[in-house]
Amino acid sequence: MKNKALCVLAAALATSLMATPAHAITPISSDEVIYTPISLDIFLPENGPPNSEYLPAFAQVANLPNQAVLMFEGVPSTGQAVLSDALWVQAGYLYFESDYNDVLTYYPGSTVVPTVASIQETGTLQDLGVLLMLPTGGPAMAPGTLLVSSDITDVPEPSALALIGMGGTALAAFLRRRKA
Repeated sequence: MKNKALCVLAAALATSLMATPAHAITPISSDEVIYTPISLDIFLPENGPPNSEYLPAFAQVANLPNQAVLMFEGVPSTGQAVLSDALWVQAGYLYFESDYNDVLTYYPGSTVVPTVASIQETGTLQDLGVLLMLPTGGPAMAPGTLLVSSDITDVPEPSALALIGMGGTALAAFLRRRKA
């Protein structure tokens, strides 16, 4: 009787796992932008509504020339990295965009906005303000003024993880009982 119950449980679990895509993603906040002079701390949702991973003209920085800091998934110098995020100054304003399906829609490119730094994203807050440059050279902002965190991988949906765990437990119990 116990073997029959385990078989039913295993079959139900297998059906649930097949119905849940392996790439099921929880809508999470994937990027955070902190700009302390205006007390901005905003989270941008992963693959949310159109334009949700774009933060246009969020702060005026009139003393800075056009420039960009680019964030990559992977090491930029290897040629294997994928452009993931751009923080840039254009016409005296700060902009930020995170990729949507590996595409940046609004970032105007390095021919319009010269790149001053290319870094590998870490998934934690990174100080990009110190990478922007003053017209005379040197960091444009004090440390901790402009911080950005970007996701480096998508997070599996918690219910999918629970189903996988239950399936492994049921399968192990079934195999143990079958050996006995």
